[in-house]
Amino acid sequence: MGWALYDSKSAPDVFDIVWCRWPYTAAKLQPSDEARPVLVIDVRDQIYDPTEQIYADITVAYGTGAENITVADWRSHLLINKAEFRAAGLHKPTVFKLDLKNRKRLPWGEKYFVPNEYVREQKIICGKLSEAQRSAALSCFVAQNLSFPLP
Repeated sequence: MGWALYDSKSAPDVFDIVWCRWPYTAAKLQPSDEARPVLVIDVRDQIYDPTEQIYADITVAYGTGAENITVADWRSHLLINKAEFRAAGLHKPTVFKLDLKNRKRLPWGEKYFVPNEYVREQKIICGKLSEAQRSAALSCFVAQNLSFPLP
């Protein structure tokens, strides 16, 4: 693959929030320069052929600052608001876009998943959703007729 993969045993769990160099839209899978929070919605072990190394493929949903969304769509946006963001390991209110066009499956490795540089002593896995937030995320999938867990 050309870059270091993390041990699959260190992969995050579904509904963890991790820092990701979300790929640029125009550059296909070229990672961005800045890490942003993303929500893990699927984790699967894969075997890399030809080395037979086991690695984790992580499906993540895009996250952005709540200030960047004029009107949140309750069917596809999970809002982590002012009262909740710190408990979720975030540095500000955040919206996770749970629709199909704002998710990516990426290999668990240093190319995409890195600690955020502007949050002191931050780890790659920065937090997780509360039970109420998990329920809200599941409601988003149901409202869009999306399967969960992923097929």
